[in-house]
Order: sequence, then structure tokens, then C-alpha cells
Amino acid sequence: MKSIINFVVTPTEVSANNDSIWIQIMCIEKHLGDLLGDEEDTRVQLVQVAGESTTPTLELRLERHAGELGWQVHRRIRLAPGQIGALRDALNLMDPDARDTRHPGRQTDRDDDATDNVIELTTLRRHSS
Repeated sequence: MKSIINFVVTPTEVSANNDSIWIQIMCIEKHLGDLLGDEEDTRVQLVQVAGESTTPTLELRLERHAGELGWQVHRRIRLAPGQIGALRDALNLMDPDARDTRHPGRQTDRDDDATDNVIELTTLRRHSS
């Protein structure tokens, strides 16, 4: 599975003593894969995120395809580092027929990577044990 690593620098305003200054915060993101959404124009990206001198964690990003603009982040959920194991345990508690059902593939007219790096929960479960 290929991974993409991005170095994201975000200008951030910080206020101290009624003075505003801008600092840059660097974040390292590693793309882990995509889960196809229930709707044709949605997907969930799984991204490992780490700030400067922080423990890496998982961020789930609900994305929608916006025509010519491509994929746009609609919502982000960042897990605390200790929650990743709890998420894995919760996935393993699902009924096997629901957990191991394969996503019914769909065709897409878009020239993008909508189905590249698609993660099957059965594979995730097999490797997490």
C-alpha cells in the first residue's frame, strides 16, 4: 500500500497582551487509506497526523466530491493517541457479518484516486490482532 506524507505549515494567530502575532505550526500527515462512503460523492480518509513534538494520532476526514474543485474536507475527527486501540477493539465487537461484508464496488466517472488505497475492515482486523 502506498503512503503519502505531507508537511503542512499553518499560519496561526496568537494573542498575548492584546498584541497579535502570527506563528507557523508544522504538522506531518501520512495518508493511510480511504473508505468509500455510502453516497457516491463521499469518502472517509484515514490520516496519521503529528504536530511538532507530539505523539502521532489518527484523523478521520469525511470528504465530498465538489465537481471541478475535487475532494473537499467536510468534517474532521481527530482521535487522541490512546483512543486508537479502543477504536480497534470496538470494531472487533461488531457482528462478523456486518464487519466483514465487502463494500459493493461502484463505478466513478471522475479521474481521481477515489478507489486507490481503499481499506477493507477485514484486512484492518486481520493485521491488528
